[in-house]
This record gives sequence, C-alpha cells and structure tokens, in this order.
Amino acid sequence: MGKFKARYVVIPLICLLGAGAVAGIISARSSKNVVNVAPVSEIIAEYSYMDDVDSGDKFYGKLQKGSFANVKADRELKIESVNVKKGDTVKKGDVLISYDIHSLEDSVADAELQIKTITNEIQILDNDLSVLRVLQPSENAPEDYVPDDEDEETPDAPDEKEEKKSDTHITDKTVPLAGTGSASDPLIYTAEYTTVIDRSALILFADEESPLTAVVYVMGEDGSQLYSLLVDGSKINRTDVSDFSVNSGVTLTPDGMISYSGSGVAFVSFLTMGGQSMPEQPSELPEDFEMPENIELPEAPAEDPSAAQNYELSVNDNYKYSAKDIRDMISEKEKEKETLILQKKQAELDVRTAKHKAETGGEVAAIDGKVTFVAKDIYHLSESGAYITVTNDSGMSVTSTIGEFSLNKISEGREVKITNFETGAMCSGTITDISDTPAEAGSLQDQAGGGMESQYSFTVTLSEDLEISEDSEVQISVPTETGGDGFIISGTMVRSEGGRFYVYAVGEDGLLEKRYVTVGSIMYEEYYITDGLTADDFIAFPYGNAAEGMPVNKTDYNTVYFGSSLFY
Repeated sequence: MGKFKARYVVIPLICLLGAGAVAGIISARSSKNVVNVAPVSEIIAEYSYMDDVDSGDKFYGKLQKGSFANVKADRELKIESVNVKKGDTVKKGDVLISYDIHSLEDSVADAELQIKTITNEIQILDNDLSVLRVLQPSENAPEDYVPDDEDEETPDAPDEKEEKKSDTHITDKTVPLAGTGSASDPLIYTAEYTTVIDRSALILFADEESPLTAVVYVMGEDGSQLYSLLVDGSKINRTDVSDFSVNSGVTLTPDGMISYSGSGVAFVSFLTMGGQSMPEQPSELPEDFEMPENIELPEAPAEDPSAAQNYELSVNDNYKYSAKDIRDMISEKEKEKETLILQKKQAELDVRTAKHKAETGGEVAAIDGKVTFVAKDIYHLSESGAYITVTNDSGMSVTSTIGEFSLNKISEGREVKITNFETGAMCSGTITDISDTPAEAGSLQDQAGGGMESQYSFTVTLSEDLEISEDSEVQISVPTETGGDGFIISGTMVRSEGGRFYVYAVGEDGLLEKRYVTVGSIMYEEYYITDGLTADDFIAFPYGNAAEGMPVNKTDYNTVYFGSSLFY
C-alpha cells in the first residue's frame, strides 16, 4: 500500500459547524436548480499522527483463551479420502480432507472461466456506457431532423412465430446463447451455412490457461438444424489460426443429406444429427463432452426503449432518446456494472481458493491441535456445518461479526492483524472459521446508514501469545487486496445503499451523476476511498437538492457543505 500525502487539511466537523453556522444560514444559491460542487482535493483529510493509512477493513472483538478451526468440505468437489479420525493430533498445514485431482482441476478452470465471462460482460457494459455518454438527446434535435424510421416505408409486421436469425459472423464479441465453455457445458452458438468464425473468436477459445469448448449449430433457411460443429480451443494454435467457415468440408446433397470430407483443421469436429451421413473419419471428442439438448433460440429484443440492456447501442442513435431516457439507461447500466464488479471480486477469491486447494490437494488444518469432531459423511456435519473440527486449548483467538454485504472481503486462511486498544500490542492472526448462518436468527444491523443486513460471525486464531490480557478489546484489520493509493474524505460526502457506497460527482457531460466508489475502511466518520474517485474530481454534498442530471456550480468545500438546503 503506497503512501498518500494529501495537500489540504479538512477542519474537524464540529469546528466547522461552530464556525460556519451563520454562513450556512445566510448562504443562498443564485438558482435552486444548480448544485454547488467542490474539488475532492479540498476535502481530502491529512492526519499528523499517521504516516500511512491502513486501507483494510476493521472489525472488533474480545480475546479468549484457546482456539478452534472448523474444516468444511466443498460440496462441488469429490472427496477422495478423509485423512484423520477423532482424537488425532495435527499440525497446521496437514491435509485433513483430500479431493479427487480431476475435481480440483475442473474447479480451477471453472473459476477462471467465470472471471473471463464477467470481464467480457463488463467490457460490453463499458462500451454501451461510452456510447450513451456522447449521445445527443431528442431535445437537442435540429429543426429539420427527420428520424431514420420516417424516411423509409414501414415494413410489414413480422410473423409472431418467426425466430431470430442465426449469427452470420461469430467474433469474440458475439454473446453465446448458453454454456460456460467447459467440455461438459460448452458455449452454444447458432450459425448459417455461410457463417464465418472470426479469428478473434478462435483466439478467445484458445486461451492458454483455460481453453474453451464451443458447439456451433448450423441452421437451414427454414430454421431447422442441419448439423453442428465442436470447436476445441485446446487444439487451436493462437499464432497462425485464421478465420474458419462453418461449411468447410461440408456438402449439402440434393436429396437433403449432408456429406463431410473433413474440415482441414484439427480443432473442429463434425457432430452428426439424426438422418445425416456419418463423416469419413470419426471425430475425436473430449472424454467428458456432453451433447447439449433442447437448445432454444433467444427471443427478439424488447421494443421498450427503457429496456436499454436489450438494445445494441450505436453512436448513430443521436436524438433517438430523451435526456431522461439516456440518464436512466446510464444509471441502469452502471448498476449492472457495479453488480458485476462485486461478482468479479468474488470470482477472483474463488480462483485463489480453488488454486490453493489444488496445490495442497484438499482442506488443510489452519492451526495445531487435536481433532475433536469428524463427520460420518457429508450429510452428517456438525451444527456449525463443519466436517472436521480441530481444537487447541492453548493460544488465543478472537471472534467478531461481519455484514452479509462484506462477506466477500474475508476468507478462511486469510492473514489479518490484531491490535490491542489498551496496550498497543500487535500480532498477526489467521481467519480459521466463518459462519454459514447469521450470528443470531433475525439479527440485523444498520449498514452504514444504507439499510439493514444480517451479521455473520468469524473467528481469528492468533499466531503467537502476546502480553495481552484475556477479554481485552482488540481490533482486527483485514488488509485490502485492491492495492494502489487512496485517500480519506469526510463521511458527510458519502452515502450508501444496499451495501454499496456512492458520491454525487460531476460526470463527463458536466452534469451531476451518482457515482459508486470503493471504500477500504471507515474510521472516525472518515471514509478511505480506494477506487471510483480521484483528487481531481468535483463532488456535491449528497443531501438537500442534489440529484442526477443537475447542472453544477464549481466552488469551494465550505460553500458546498454549508450552502446545502439543509442549512437554511
């Protein structure tokens, strides 16, 4: 974590309230339709008692003697063996549950593919947002403007039963109908007899770490399936691959049969259908390949302009939507993007967890101790959901709680820092247990003013015994994994909803926008911002009349804060 040296000092909030009360009462905006905004650089706080800022999340609890670690079995993996019995003594790092090696390899591949899929979806949203932010609203249309659809004759209404046409050119941007890309769940595409699979798509399939498998259904003019092809990304040479036509080596005979003489490439296999002739040479398919069944073509996109996610946006769509429609579409896509970003962080954690299990071969002991519980099988776990429990009467541990919206920030085996408030003594620790159920049935806690969320308990085992008295109040610091520099701003400038934090910032169009930010930690009502905002941005006080799409007046922090409608 790099050090961040702020350029300005934020006067404590109480002092500001005392010194600026009169200013707040007499301040008045020239127009209530304009929102005052201040540069973030003026709102950044500098702390003389801190050389650096720990950007990690903070939790609190009491120390207790002894420790335990619950070992949970992954239900998605096949257990090869349970290596301990009740009463055994184990050391930290011992493999307690071994998984089938093929299950471990598949779990890593699936987790990595999930990241690629989410990344691709985020890129699509970014492309749509870049288009939406430059579109001209219908209110700005010239007087002589005539919509494209009014220049042409109105086409006949399509048959309600008419299906969506197949892809005529498959690229790396083409969204598959289904599938994750594994051999048992291949990506699904539809194509016409003359369709070409672009080189960019083939390079995507040939990912070096996690090659993809795809099935292309070739459709006839009447919508029937002619044949299908299997594309095996593991057999594609990324350096010299070129565009591939789906009709390579395929001949449609006058009697309606299909003959196949070979595609000429190693990565394509011909999959026959009922009533079709067999290929001259049998195709070599992956051992775990399963032919997908009951594939349905997607429905035509909705014609409601508010359903922005169903539209293929273009920079030529000027004057097609109103300013409000554009703002609504931007807001909707930004919400989708924020959701995907959270999903990507969870997927990245899943990849690290899967790789760790693959390296160790299974579930390992997080502490030294004695095995006090071993489940009979996966259906007879302990009340806490553990397959194996390891207990150590010596040492120390601490239990705390975390909100459901933040569960993706911690994981079993994660190293943390423990600090005693009274003595200042510090040591490291390891998260050895995270509850699968809320700490108390129906227990809820306010999530930074943005709604209620369930709380889950987690346990940290200290790595060493320090001179810390039992039951001492301690702080658990979970270091952030985002890295990079950040800065602290007053919590009065940040709001939250559904576990996500946001500010009102000036967008590229010069108008106010609701922008979500990443908060590394919260301390003394100050928020450590790690992503989504820069010192060069301008933001508004997020209360009063601040709203998306409003024009702004760039001024200073005091005017922004005390000029709010809440102060007069």
